[in-house]
Amino acid sequence: MGKTYRPYDPRQSFLLPPSPLEWLPDEHLAYFVLDVVEELKLSAITSKYEAETRGQPPHDPRMMVALLVYGYCVGERSSRRIEKKTVEDVAFRVLAGGNHPDHSRISEFRRIHLEALSDLFFQVLMLCRKAKLVKLGHVALDGTKMKANASKHKAMSYQRMKEDEARLKAEIATMFQEAESIDAAEDARHGKDQRGDELPDELRRRETRLVRIRQLRAELAEYFAGRRRVFEVPLHVKGSPFQERVWQELVGIPYGETRSYEEIARRVGSPGAVRAVGQANGMNRIAIVLPCHRVVNKSGKLGGYGGGLWRKERLLALERGQPIEGLLVP
Repeated sequence: MGKTYRPYDPRQSFLLPPSPLEWLPDEHLAYFVLDVVEELKLSAITSKYEAETRGQPPHDPRMMVALLVYGYCVGERSSRRIEKKTVEDVAFRVLAGGNHPDHSRISEFRRIHLEALSDLFFQVLMLCRKAKLVKLGHVALDGTKMKANASKHKAMSYQRMKEDEARLKAEIATMFQEAESIDAAEDARHGKDQRGDELPDELRRRETRLVRIRQLRAELAEYFAGRRRVFEVPLHVKGSPFQERVWQELVGIPYGETRSYEEIARRVGSPGAVRAVGQANGMNRIAIVLPCHRVVNKSGKLGGYGGGLWRKERLLALERGQPIEGLLVP
């Protein structure tokens, strides 16, 4: 009789729809933000929509405010990442109520309502401080208390309270400035209407995706058997422009040969970016197919390798026709 495992069926539908209020622990920050936002007066935002009856209905301002407050408090400034998290992250899914606002809508909402949002964010932080919270996500509500927690005075002086409020307002302004800068940089890199992580059409459908997965498995098996030198599976890699140039150079390194980090840096037009080439190699998520194991130090030493130097050594030995014991264990 075989081993019995706990039930696991990721494709099983729920017999009854689960409540989003059961997805997270009761004390989770997302629920706290949800409750606080429901108590805020959003008239400064809603008044701009109520005067316009044309076009498609906008997203509910309560949802947008909750997403931005929670996102910024937990360190997510990118509108693209917030959009993605409304699909992949449980807390963001709860706050979005099953909606998935496009990143361009999120950034536009922030730009249009920046002044109102700054004031609302400050109100949220003040409510949290009244609730005796020391932090809201990554945001310290009482800078003095966070620094030492050693003050013998339980109440803030008026002067210290005003200074702390000024600090919070400055921190809020910095958050919004960072968010604007990140969105602008990502718009320039990916295009305003693109997230940057879209799968190609052939990988979006399970049937065609399985074809590519099986092709890759077959080609890897041939590679490890010494019968394949060039991979034919289509590559769809996304990174910064510099990373993509480096990865393109990796594909051009012939089977069984090596290139130095310095040589790759020269070939991508940045001879002084040797360290950055190493970092781009480290960001390569499809090792072997993108053969970063073929990049070594100028001296001929192996250098680094995310999969372990022993594995890099064996991959190079395999390509040189030398016998190896295995690639899975050192």
